[in-house]
Amino acid sequence: MNKKERRINNLLALLQESPSLSVKSLAEILNVSDMTIRRDLAYLRENKLFLRSHGLLLQQEPASSIQNIENEYTLSSERTKFLEEKQRIGSFAACMIEANDTVILDSGTTITEMSRHIPEHLNLNVTCYNYYTLTQLFHKEGVNITLAGGTLHRDDQMIESSFGNDLIKSQRASKFFMAASGIHKALGITCAHNYVGSPNGQPCSPHSLPFSLLTPASSG
Repeated sequence: MNKKERRINNLLALLQESPSLSVKSLAEILNVSDMTIRRDLAYLRENKLFLRSHGLLLQQEPASSIQNIENEYTLSSERTKFLEEKQRIGSFAACMIEANDTVILDSGTTITEMSRHIPEHLNLNVTCYNYYTLTQLFHKEGVNITLAGGTLHRDDQMIESSFGNDLIKSQRASKFFMAASGIHKALGITCAHNYVGSPNGQPCSPHSLPFSLLTPASSG
């Protein structure tokens, strides 16, 4: 049973015990983002495992272990999805960078494609917090790299910590390139993991001028 299967089984057990638990409470108990809980609830609904009506759990099928669910987000698997679109977006975004820019690169598969296209010999200062992005920038002469340190999350290769967030917020950047897992009409910009962003759940806000959100159209 993979991590996602365990989480959804735990979610269903929680709902069976306490049907009125809010999305926020479920996210805190399972240590995931609100968006992850909403996706898991949608999975349960679509597979007729439960209906939630006015806080009541109406079980549709006999309780059993839920298996054969697609694995969690990983950078290696997500990179291959909509790859051509991500490459085009990354190439275009890299063209927005000018000589002597101070740039912040978010963590995400479209950003990693962008990092491959960042030109050399422009005397750039780049702050990043993704291991794969770091490997793409490391060999580029004329790119001065600041790595926001912390815990390395192997699934998405993001490096994250509260002091890393503070470093990012303190940057006087000329451009900030931001990634997202999706764009929701009500929830706004969403991410795959609850550790993305600052400790209070709000995205980092560096002292930069323009910022660009890089995400394929399928994220909408």
